[in-house]
Formats: sequence, structure tokens, C-alpha cells
Amino acid sequence: MKRYYLQLIGQVQGVGLRHHLYQSALRYNITGWCRNMSNGQVEAQIQGDDIDPFLKEITRNKGYIQIRDYFLKEIDIDEKETKFIIRY
Repeated sequence: MKRYYLQLIGQVQGVGLRHHLYQSALRYNITGWCRNMSNGQVEAQIQGDDIDPFLKEITRNKGYIQIRDYFLKEIDIDEKETKFIIRY
């Protein structure tokens, strides 16, 4: 299991990206959270065993979601985390 800090850059706010992250997290059994940032990006922490297919799915442009780039950094695992949530 691994945990990453993720920033998504592009047209990522107001286009359903956080909901897309949530649905994909359920599909791939990913825990963590996501939220909008004040600079127009979306940040998240993601944890699980199937990170690569999850990342491939969420970074693919879909509808109005246009991801130009993303930043990924491995961080410490949160042993107590049990679900994925959208933070506001």
C-alpha cells in the first residue's frame, strides 16, 4: 500500500473533477480526500494498492475536465483512514 499527495492542474474546478475522483476511489478501493485550492487547482491525498490504474483513470481528460499536468509525491501512510471524502 502507498499514499501520495496529488495536485491536479488545468481546468479542474467547477467541472465535476472531485466527484469523478470520489467515484474512481470507490471503484479502486482508494482512501483519502480531495478539495479545491484557492489557486484554481485540486489537491488530494490518495492511498491504496491500485494507485496506478486509479491515476490513469483520473488524469484522462473527460468532458469538461481538462488536466494539463499533475504533481505526485509519496507521503506516509495513514493506517486509520477507511474511506475517501471530498473536503470543502
